[in-house]
Amino acid sequence: MAAVEAELTTVYVEPVGTGESGRLPDHPRGLDEAGTLVERAIETSPAQFVFIANALHLLGSIAAHPERLDVESSDSYFRKALALGESRGMCPLVAHCHRR
Repeated sequence: MAAVEAELTTVYVEPVGTGESGRLPDHPRGLDEAGTLVERAIETSPAQFVFIANALHLLGSIAAHPERLDVESSDSYFRKALALGESRGMCPLVAHCHRR
C-alpha cells in the first residue's frame, strides 16, 4: 500500500481533486496512469471509506478532463463519491461533488 500511496502523492496534485491546476495531464505517466493507480488503491483499501470517497472523486475528475471527456463515467464516479461522502459527513467532498 505504501508504494501505491507514494504514486498517488506524486500524481494527485490538487488537495481536493479539482483538476484546476492543469498539472495532472503534464505528469509523465498522464491521466491513464493516474486512473490506474487510483483504481488499484481503491482495490487495496476496501475498508477505508474516506480514502475511497476521495479516490472516486479523483476518478470523476480524470473522466471529466477535456482531453478525455467521458460524461457517463464522470457522472457515475461523482455520484458514488457523493453518496459515500454524504454517508460519512464529508462536507467539503460533498460540496465539490455538487459543484460538478
